[in-house]
This record gives sequence, structure tokens and C-alpha cells, in this order.
Amino acid sequence: MAFLTRSRQFIFAKVMGQLPYRQELLVGEEKLLDLPKILVRDQILHVFVMTTPGMIKRGSLSDFFEGLNRNGISYTTFTSIQPDPTTDNVLEAKEACRKRGTQAIVAIGGGSVLDCAKIAGACIANLNFNPNSPSFLSKPLPPFYAVPTTAGSGSEITAGAVITKHIDGKHIKTPINDLRLVPKTVILDPVLTTSLPSSLTISSGMDAVSHVIEAYTNKFASRKTRIASETAFPLLINNIELAVKEPQNMQARENLLVGSYQAGLAITTNFVGYIHAISHAIGGRYGLTHGVINSQVNAFSLETLWRCYHGATSQAG
Repeated sequence: MAFLTRSRQFIFAKVMGQLPYRQELLVGEEKLLDLPKILVRDQILHVFVMTTPGMIKRGSLSDFFEGLNRNGISYTTFTSIQPDPTTDNVLEAKEACRKRGTQAIVAIGGGSVLDCAKIAGACIANLNFNPNSPSFLSKPLPPFYAVPTTAGSGSEITAGAVITKHIDGKHIKTPINDLRLVPKTVILDPVLTTSLPSSLTISSGMDAVSHVIEAYTNKFASRKTRIASETAFPLLINNIELAVKEPQNMQARENLLVGSYQAGLAITTNFVGYIHAISHAIGGRYGLTHGVINSQVNAFSLETLWRCYHGATSQAG
């Protein structure tokens, strides 16, 4: 079994490392406001906007909605998405989207919103797709536009999503991987991240750092994976603390978003590892924040390696 698993990882890493990513990427302040024109270009008349209640309540999307109205695009908002989205969230979004007859999905939020939108889109496009027992997709998602509001999950570039199932009172996280889950267009707008609490800025940033470490240290890491990791790491490490101290620092916020995107690219062309395996198990069982668990497991792993190394060198001496 171990041989088969490693063989699959080797083949997957080689193939993914060679695939081109044809994704439209916009980066910069207020770039969200360019999205209505992109939707017009793509001949979209009605969009399903998935986001959080907080984004609506704070008025963070008011200018975007006004832009949709000016361009003759009608929209439906959906905010019933909890952290670590469940199959119930997905099915509710699917039914709401079908009922409104929307042509495209715009996801504006953190990893939970983006993952929920991905799987809801999979259900809409693939009538036989069941999030409770996911399989490969036979059809692409509806036009999908991703706008991350946290710098961490990398869901805007990854070919995967995580859904939580409730079985016998237990919370079980299930990953779904398929290249059709990669969004059509991504907008990295630092303005949308300035209202993040410092704790979330740190935890989401450490999630992205975990992506870099796990992808880069994987023995099957491709050249594309290593380049993306080397690009992401300094952008993340040099800007997490700065963004916490100066929440309105747009350059720091933009650097974190780009770093998170590159870290997401690194794991999409390779794998995450034991850190995420442990994190998903603990998070699913106890409902703890994913990025916080990742950072703690990372610290524990590095400390253990350090002790093992020094123990071995002391014995050798």
C-alpha cells in the first residue's frame, strides 16, 4: 500500500508540475471594482455572490454591487456559510443558485467561502455529484470568479476544496481534488483584507507558510513547485508582522495575498504533508482554527527535529 501511495504521489507531482495554469489574475487596490466589466465581457447577466454576513454588514461590497447595477448585472447574495463549511451549506447554496437561475459564481471571502463555492459549483454543473461521497467531475464548474479576503488558504488557485461532514455526531473533513475546481478569474484586492483581526491575519498567514514548507520539502517537488515556494516564503515571512502592526499598509497586505497565492500554486503542483493531515484531523474533531493548528504543528515538528539532530550529534561526539 505504501508503495502504491508513493507511486501515485510521484506520478501526480510530475504531471501537475508540467500543467499550465490558464487563469486570469488581477492584483491591486480596488481591483474588485473591475469585476463588473469582466462579467460584461464574459456575457454574464446574473451572478450568485457567495460571501460572509460581515462583508455585507460592513458595507465592504457596496461599491461592487453598485458596479453590478450600473452594468445591468443582477445578483443574488448567499451568506449561509460557516467556518469549515458543511455539506448542508453546499446543498443550500446549490439549491439557491439553481432557483435564481444564475449564470456564474462570485466567491468573496476566506478559504471557507471559496471552498463552499467550489463544491456548490461542482454540484450545479454535475447533477450526479454528491458532496457526501465526492467523485471526479465530468463537467466544468459554471464561470467562477474568486476574490480571497484572507491571505492563507490559497483556495483561489488550488485544485481542491475541503468539506466537513457530520457522521454520528462527529465532524469529518473530506478533501475534494479536481482540476476543474480551479477558478476562472482571481482578484487579489488588499483593501478587502484590512478589516481582518490581527489573530486571523496571523493564523491565515501561517497556513500559507505551512503550504510553502510542506510543498518545498516534499521529495517529489517539481521545479514549478520550488519556484512558487521560493517566491511565496519571503512575501509571507516579511509581511505578516508588518500587516498586524499596520493593518492599513496596502503593500504589506498585497504581498501577503500574492504570497498566499504562490503558496497555493506550490501545493497545487505538489502536495501538502503530515502537518495538514494532523491539522485537518484535529480541526475536524475539535473545531479549532486551521492556521493556528498548522503553526503549532510546524513549531512542534521543527523543535522535535532540532532535538533529534542535537541528540544524534551529541551521541556521535
